[in-house]
Amino acid sequence: MVSIRANLISACGVVFLLVLSIQQTANAEPVTITTGSVSVTSNIRDIISFNFSGNGLAVNGMDNHAANPQYMSPCLQSASLCQPGDLIFPTALRQLSSEPGSPTTVTFNGRSVRVTWAANDSFLQFTGPGVVIPFSTDPITLTTPFDMAGTINVHPLDDPGSVIFSTEIRGSGIATLTLRRPAGNPVGFVIDTARYDFSPAAVPEPATVILLTTGLAGIVVRSRHRARRSKQP
Repeated sequence: MVSIRANLISACGVVFLLVLSIQQTANAEPVTITTGSVSVTSNIRDIISFNFSGNGLAVNGMDNHAANPQYMSPCLQSASLCQPGDLIFPTALRQLSSEPGSPTTVTFNGRSVRVTWAANDSFLQFTGPGVVIPFSTDPITLTTPFDMAGTINVHPLDDPGSVIFSTEIRGSGIATLTLRRPAGNPVGFVIDTARYDFSPAAVPEPATVILLTTGLAGIVVRSRHRARRSKQP
C-alpha cells in the first residue's frame, strides 16, 4: 500500500511539473507585432517615434532628443559615407525611449498603463537584405523587407525601478530608407530617415491552400497504389 501511494505521489509530481513547464513555455512565446511603425530621423541627435501593436500588446512613444549611441555606415563596403553602387542595409539596434516628463501608454490584453522608458532596457533589433544605392541625386528613397526581434520591459510611472511585465517581441514588414548627402560633402550619402512599417505574416491564398491540399491527397493516393502493387504476387 505504501509503495502504491508513493508511486501515485510521484506520478502526480511529474504531472504537475509537466503542466508548469508547459505553461512557462506558452508564456515564453514572443508577441508578434502586426501593425504600426517605428521611425528614426538621424541628425546630431536621433528623433525616434514608435506606435505598434499585435497580439494584445500596444506600445507607443516619442523622443526628440534620443541618444545616437554610435555612428556606423549601414553600407557593406564603405567605412563612412555610403556610395552609389553600395549595398545599404536596414539593420539597426534601436532603444525605445521618450521625452523626459512625457510618459506614454502600454496596453496589454486590454489593460492600459502609463509607463516610462527611462530605464533604457527595451530594444528592437532590425535586420534585412541590402538594396543597391542608385547613381542619382539626393534625396533617394529605397525600400527593403525587414525582420525584427526585441525585448520590452514595462516600468510603471510611479515606480520606474520595478517591472510590470517583460516580453519578447518579433515582427516583419517593409523598411523605407531616405538618403541624403551631408552638408559640405557632395560625395556619399547618409540615412536621413529610417521607417519600419510592420505587416501581418503572409497567409496562403484560398486557391493556394486548395492546390496544396489536393497535391498532398494525390501523393497519398499514389503511395497507397504503389504499396498495393508491391504486395501483389
